[in-house]
Amino acid sequence: DDYQQLVFQALNNKRGNIDLLPPSILKPVKLWSGKQIISTIIKNSTPKGMPHINMNGKAKLNNKHWCVVPARDWNYGGTPLKENELSESEVLIRQGELLCGILDKNHFGATPYGLIHCMYELYGGVCSTTLLSSLSRLFTYYLQWEGFTLGVRDILVRAKADKKRAKIIHECREKAGHEATAAALELPPTVAREVLAKRMQEAYAKNPKFRAILDRKYKTALDTYTNRINNACLPEGLISKFPENNLQLMVQSGAKGSTVNTMQISCLLGQIELEGKRPPLMPSGRSLPSFADFDTSPKSGGFIDGRFMTGIQPQDFFFHCMAGREGLIDTAVKTSRSGYLQRCLVKHLEGLSVQYDMTVRDSDGSVVQFMYGEDGMDIAKTQFIANSKQTRFLDMNRDVIVQKDVLQRLKSSNDEDPVNEALKKHVKKMKRWAKANGDNLSVRKTRSSPFALFSADKAEALRTSLPKADKLKSSGRTKLTEKLVKQWNKLSGADRRQYAKRTAHCPDPLAAIFTPDAHFGVLSEKLDELVRNYKRTEKPLHNIDELMQVKGSGSLAAPGEPVGVLAAQSIGEPSTQMTLNTFHFAGRGEMNVTLGIPRLREILLFAGSNIKTPTMEIPFLPHRKPERLKAVAEKLRKSLNRVTVADVLENIHVKSKLVVVPSHGMLYTIRFNFLPPDAYDQDYCVTPAAIIRHMSRKFFKAMFIAIRKAEGARNVLIDTETGEKKTGKRGKLNENNEDEQIDEIEPSKRNKKEKGVYSDSDSDTDADDSPGVDADASEAKIKHKTSDEHGYDDENENDESSSDSGASDAEDPPDADPKKDATESTTGKHKKKDSSSSKSTQQQGLEEALIEEYEKEQEKMEQELAERTAPNASKVNETEEAQFLQHLDKQIETYQIDRVNHRWCQIVLHMSLKLKEIDFTKLFREVADRSVIWEVPRIKRAITYMQNDQLYLKTEGTNMSAMTAHAKVLDLNRLYTNDIQAMAKRYGIEAASRVVVKEIQNVFSVYGITVDPRHLLLVADYMTAGGKFQAMNRMAMEYSASPLQQISFETSMKFLKGALSKGMHDRLESPSSRLIVGQPCRLGTGAFTLYSSALKDYADAATQ
Repeated sequence: DDYQQLVFQALNNKRGNIDLLPPSILKPVKLWSGKQIISTIIKNSTPKGMPHINMNGKAKLNNKHWCVVPARDWNYGGTPLKENELSESEVLIRQGELLCGILDKNHFGATPYGLIHCMYELYGGVCSTTLLSSLSRLFTYYLQWEGFTLGVRDILVRAKADKKRAKIIHECREKAGHEATAAALELPPTVAREVLAKRMQEAYAKNPKFRAILDRKYKTALDTYTNRINNACLPEGLISKFPENNLQLMVQSGAKGSTVNTMQISCLLGQIELEGKRPPLMPSGRSLPSFADFDTSPKSGGFIDGRFMTGIQPQDFFFHCMAGREGLIDTAVKTSRSGYLQRCLVKHLEGLSVQYDMTVRDSDGSVVQFMYGEDGMDIAKTQFIANSKQTRFLDMNRDVIVQKDVLQRLKSSNDEDPVNEALKKHVKKMKRWAKANGDNLSVRKTRSSPFALFSADKAEALRTSLPKADKLKSSGRTKLTEKLVKQWNKLSGADRRQYAKRTAHCPDPLAAIFTPDAHFGVLSEKLDELVRNYKRTEKPLHNIDELMQVKGSGSLAAPGEPVGVLAAQSIGEPSTQMTLNTFHFAGRGEMNVTLGIPRLREILLFAGSNIKTPTMEIPFLPHRKPERLKAVAEKLRKSLNRVTVADVLENIHVKSKLVVVPSHGMLYTIRFNFLPPDAYDQDYCVTPAAIIRHMSRKFFKAMFIAIRKAEGARNVLIDTETGEKKTGKRGKLNENNEDEQIDEIEPSKRNKKEKGVYSDSDSDTDADDSPGVDADASEAKIKHKTSDEHGYDDENENDESSSDSGASDAEDPPDADPKKDATESTTGKHKKKDSSSSKSTQQQGLEEALIEEYEKEQEKMEQELAERTAPNASKVNETEEAQFLQHLDKQIETYQIDRVNHRWCQIVLHMSLKLKEIDFTKLFREVADRSVIWEVPRIKRAITYMQNDQLYLKTEGTNMSAMTAHAKVLDLNRLYTNDIQAMAKRYGIEAASRVVVKEIQNVFSVYGITVDPRHLLLVADYMTAGGKFQAMNRMAMEYSASPLQQISFETSMKFLKGALSKGMHDRLESPSSRLIVGQPCRLGTGAFTLYSSALKDYADAATQ
């Protein structure tokens, strides 16, 4: 008999009798259904004497998969059932019998709240393992009867759907790329292809953000065509439909594969992306040699409209391989990064465990949390009790969870407790308060005072009677406030008590006074609220209070639980799934925040104040007139945007000519043309006059400094080359012909020298920072990284090592001197050029001294003659600015400005012939990028956005002090920043602890990963337990009380030397130290010592 055979195969390891079910069909032949086989296995897997499971669930296969045609209307009668009710998509189990539904991945796989998870919650791990093993044997045996195979028919598309697909692809090739590019360039769609290609080339050369803008336009346009093709082919376009189509059956049930796989087989591969962007263009303007320059077709940008079923073109295959290679590299790189991150977490948190007093302590006994996760609950035991959607499941299975004898013992133990009376009184007090004020948590957390309530009652009436009620007086209070204080002081005691009664504070929750492990029935605020909501919205089947009290008591974390290692594992393991480094805020390319592994390293390993992308998020205070608030917000946003000369500069024209009067030199006419005001007044708060004023007061000073640095580098280069040529085979040079010396320098060397001068964008680098010295210093650093002192170069590779706490991870040891190594290396390489090199060094030192002296003189002159440039200046005096420039530098011949529109300024310089080889246009643009016209310190730009009907300001950069000036429009009490150190300094360490939790949650949420807040709270509390935000790196390990734990982390020799020199002792309390000496860790079952009476009897017998 098939039924008995299948049941036997599934339960062949069961000892004892197997309970069988009667057949569902008796006539004409006894037959059993497939659901009865599953029901038999469930019933026989339930522990003996325990009630069977009851549950409601959903299958992965929706009702729409089974409905081939639209449902017809009822001819007679009708039903109140909704879409999925009592269909095969709804799983109903009553008393262990599967009554309705299909079991698929939602119940067999690693899916929360499925059949296996529910069995584990009710009966434990042994029962769920037995059920899973039985089902595995059943399915394996059944596959011998009914084979499962895939064929070409499962991927074929009907001719009609194929024709529609070809039509959409033709339309995409003709229109999509052209329209997307035209939209990115803000041109009409009818523009000619030649014009479009030319404008595209210009945009790529001028605007570094154009690629991101173009990618977004292409993505928006191509998504529409991709969806149309998929809808045409799947699932209606297939020759073989579900469920006869085995490929669709396998994918939809969750057995293997995804919908994306079927789309790539039968529809198209879609857009190939590298690091979240389309494949880049080569300098020639092509993505691959087979495409034209600046080709606008989607195919040239990595859009593959082919499919695996009919094959793809060579270019498509190449793009596809690029994406595959990126995935392999990403996997290889992130493995080391995430592995080291997890190792640091484990080594720091390894000693954290729950103690018998419900606190979480480190191995040295220091308290990290007074109650684990703030509620003392074990995460593995709270999956159902903390989820309001699963309360019904617990209610349906009350007989399994609550055993009468256990409940009676718990209640009796509570009655014998002398504190029980106080507990009951407090419960009554809370109920009285809730009856008077309601159960709303927001009301319970509202704080008020009798005087505040009195003021609210009387303020409006007094304001109308008092003239200028809100005017401040000398005392610092308004007239209205002083009047209210006088009336309050005259109030009788009885009236004051009435106000005090109305403002009575909510009683503290039970868990704040009575510990849940010692007092039965004490639940957290969240569970209390969950029970109240369930009573209000559902009809309980049993006494839900007793059920949740028993379940809550059994869900407490057990003493000895190694919560530190669990938290490290829960954060470290998901980090291997993250790939992206940055995430664009709200689809705007100009606002990026660091995410992924780099952000986790910033938070956990470095904990510094110098993060890569600091941001602030501040809500605006509510206003009666939203339009006026938006206008104020827009003005504030513009005032926070940093403005450089490059942002408002249109172009620079440089003309030069040779002059002999009054002396030999070059006369340069430099004209700076600026953008019209309407091109930037939407983003910046500066005026054309302010720009012109900044040019004369600030920009030209920086320009002359840059020219002198370039001149110093040029002199050094000429001198060095002269020395080389004097010792070479080319003979002597004509020393008087400077132009010939300059021209004979190799262009590659000249470019390297020039690049070396301007490698630092904003700081004034010394003229002697030549590339040779930098290269030798880099070699010294590379050699230093391989030394044993640093151990893990992975930690030193990141830029964040320059931050406060992480600086030591990248700093040189005391015995390493990069400058010394660089000098020795340089000396060894240039032994034949001692005289020329020493002369060059003297020249560099002289140039450096001249530049420093020049800067000091200019700063002194500027303080005396110039005032700070205002961003909203409306007028500028040409004569005054010209006089100022005459004092600035003697090389200035004339200076002119546009007196009417302030759209340009022109300066004429008389320069030495030595400078004719300098690319002035490039030099001026570099200075323009660094020269700031207007800025709020440490804030680069700002945007405003709406979220949940609330207007927010988001800044790139942080400056909380500057925000206090806008306290009348910004709600500074709700200010948020991802700079944890800044938050700790301004709002305190508890606020910083919450920011740590939120920032880690934000990192994981982008990838759809959920980490339990209890893990994150433990990590945050560990990092802030000392009163400051401390990283989990080598610096923090120095504070560990266990020398053996330090030695087992990193730089073993360093920690060993320190422990020996200080004579430190290790009490062998940490897991690392106990493992080193071969002792079991004091975690889990090792947290206690077992004393047996048998040992006592044996000892007594031995003494007799």
